Amino acid sequence: MSKNVLIIVLLWLTVFVASAQTPGNVRDTVFRVRCSAFGGAMGTVYAKPPTSQSETSTFLGGVAGARAVWHPNHRLAVGVQSGYMVFSSQELVVSGSGTSRAGLAAIPLHLVVTMTSKQFEVGVGLGMYYLQSLWKTLDGERAASSDMEYGINPWIGYQFAVSDRLSVGPEIGAHILSNRGIDSFTIGVTLTADVLRY
Repeated sequence: MSKNVLIIVLLWLTVFVASAQTPGNVRDTVFRVRCSAFGGAMGTVYAKPPTSQSETSTFLGGVAGARAVWHPNHRLAVGVQSGYMVFSSQELVVSGSGTSRAGLAAIPLHLVVTMTSKQFEVGVGLGMYYLQSLWKTLDGERAASSDMEYGINPWIGYQFAVSDRLSVGPEIGAHILSNRGIDSFTIGVTLTADVLRY
């Protein structure tokens, strides 16, 4: 499944790049720096339950983040993004130690490429996820660990203009960490502003 998503995203971006380079489309000579803030709900599916005590491999979580991109023309943009997301959070009953809470969160550190056509935007982020796992018992004992993992974040959104420099709209996407067997799907709202034009 993850390979199919990656192939679709790459083909999609190839089509957008090709259309962006055609002479008939080069009509916007304004260079821009755009910043976006996004947040929403996230559903995560693990290839197998995240712990031996877990009774399910699907979880609901949340995501929030920011993205800054440079538009050298009206369609192509490159930049960076980061944020915070919760893949899973669950209460577990562990024999001999009662109820515990376990969770997995991540901070993505991505390079991004986006393409826009009218109000639509499609993009992909590639890079690292700083994973943070936490185990906490009711009596206050904590165990935490961290790790780094590669992943991909494709998304598509639609922007409604609020003003000449501000827009807002829905965005759907995914976070795919194939080596960890984690596939997450997001739906939320993105607020975008042109912070610099030249």
